[in-house]
Amino acid sequence: MLQQAAEGLTVGLDPDAAAQRDQLWTLTLARLELPSTRLFLIQHARLLRIEPPKVLMAVAPTWLAMVESRRALIEKAFTDVLGQPVVLDLVAQSSEVVR
Repeated sequence: MLQQAAEGLTVGLDPDAAAQRDQLWTLTLARLELPSTRLFLIQHARLLRIEPPKVLMAVAPTWLAMVESRRALIEKAFTDVLGQPVVLDLVAQSSEVVR
């Protein structure tokens, strides 16, 4: 069910899609094994789009390397939630946009 809900979720005007995307982001954050990674992503990253098998995430430019170093953990969390392997794509966005 989550996999079907995740298909094509994007940032946009559709409040239902945004709510589903936010729910999937929350579930994914909860699956992260390290609390420090979870808190870091809450502060410095934002889920933009899920189009299995790709997940697009915005990150403040100064933190791209840090998120890249945790790529495997983040992809595993998304895989656990969605029930299928994912590929994480990162895009740099200003800190104001990410929050």
